Amino acid sequence: MEQTVKQAGYPDVQSFAKTYQKSEKLVREYNEELVREAISRELARGGQAYYVYNRVKEIADVATKIAELVPEANVAYAHGQMKETELENIMYKFINGEIDVLVSTTIIETGLDISNVNTMIIHDSDQMGLSQLYQLRGRVGRSLSLIHISEPTRLLSIS
Repeated sequence: MEQTVKQAGYPDVQSFAKTYQKSEKLVREYNEELVREAISRELARGGQAYYVYNRVKEIADVATKIAELVPEANVAYAHGQMKETELENIMYKFINGEIDVLVSTTIIETGLDISNVNTMIIHDSDQMGLSQLYQLRGRVGRSLSLIHISEPTRLLSIS
């Protein structure tokens, strides 16, 4: 275990444990003010955020809504049905910090570890399995920061 922890970039098991003890998970009904506050707080720290929305047909509208809620954020969206070059371009910009909030489907659950992403909001998390949520959770919180997971009641749309 000690060797694995060191390979992950932590000096010892205690510092690894402290990182995950400081994580905060919130499960709430959808609330625009909570979404705005969580994203704004992350941006104020100089970090980035994921907003997971698992419906491709509506994802562009959700990204627009997030951009309206947090006008100071550069918001983009990504999903698995995009052209490979377009998806690569968006991910490259996100990795390089040009995009503050990435609205995406669960395509990110097997993605890159981006240490600057410490906030994740999951829309309709009650529609996902526990292992899927655990995989998503692994995409954030690599530094000492909070994680926000929002579980709204069944919403057909955000208006």
